[in-house]
Amino acid sequence: MHIKALVHLNKIVSLLGMLVLVGCQRASLSPAEYMAWVEDKDNGMIANKDLDDFEYSLLYKPLDYVLAKEESSGILKKEQIEQRRNELGAMQYFTLKITAKNAKELLRAGITSEDQYYQRLEYFMSYMQNDTYLIEGKDTLPCLLFHFERNYGLAPYNTFVLGYAGSKEKQITNDKVFVYDDKILGTGKVMMTVQAKDIEKAPNIIWN
Repeated sequence: MHIKALVHLNKIVSLLGMLVLVGCQRASLSPAEYMAWVEDKDNGMIANKDLDDFEYSLLYKPLDYVLAKEESSGILKKEQIEQRRNELGAMQYFTLKITAKNAKELLRAGITSEDQYYQRLEYFMSYMQNDTYLIEGKDTLPCLLFHFERNYGLAPYNTFVLGYAGSKEKQITNDKVFVYDDKILGTGKVMMTVQAKDIEKAPNIIWN
């Protein structure tokens, strides 16, 4: 092979190697940038399911996201981050959003009596927790943390804060399959997945 051609080929190989290395490295973002990345639907931390009159949206919240939210709201100071990380680290966190597509209020969507309204309210506040679980690898994890966020009819959706134990397969990143066995809206079993490949590409966070 001609010497000039060989030199040119070596440069191309080196450039490709650098591009692969850069591509394999995780980006480093500020807390605000990191939160925006997680909330960007194109990055895979959000799973959606459209079912008849209702839309389900599940946000997977990595631990750094939870910490960044608390820090940005003033709940948490930067010097407390590692302590808080240790407190929260055994759990996995999600926010579920259920939207009524054809009503101004989720609790009233499709109902015909006030009794149905209060049945929904009681279910969401007291019983729904028992109908959600997380499948991760060989583990089926019950919901250990549950909070129904009321909005008193100000929006066509409600949100639910959910927490599950960490998987026993600590060294493996698995798909996180969320299951909600609906008993009140008539949608039946709802399943949404946050894929392992998207979780693994999450950027690092810089706390400076």
